[in-house]
Amino acid sequence: MNKSEDLYELSSEQLEIVSGGKYLPGNYKKDANAFLRTCMGEQMYEKVMSADAGRRHPYVAARLFLNEDDWRKYVWIEQYGSLDEYPLS
Repeated sequence: MNKSEDLYELSSEQLEIVSGGKYLPGNYKKDANAFLRTCMGEQMYEKVMSADAGRRHPYVAARLFLNEDDWRKYVWIEQYGSLDEYPLS
């Protein structure tokens, strides 16, 4: 993983492990994490994010804890800031 001004780039191997190669970090991390918090529940979210790795890589927790539909929503929110205009499956 390379770091450049607080932006992390995952290697292709890391991308494959995390999401089958479909995850690209977006600009709306706080919004996506608020969605993750809602989905996971306050207590579980705090437990997972209290670890340094959880804070640095919340998308890993999202991929592990969210079902496929919520994972897609998490990624959408991280890219676009909200579920406005989210395409229905």
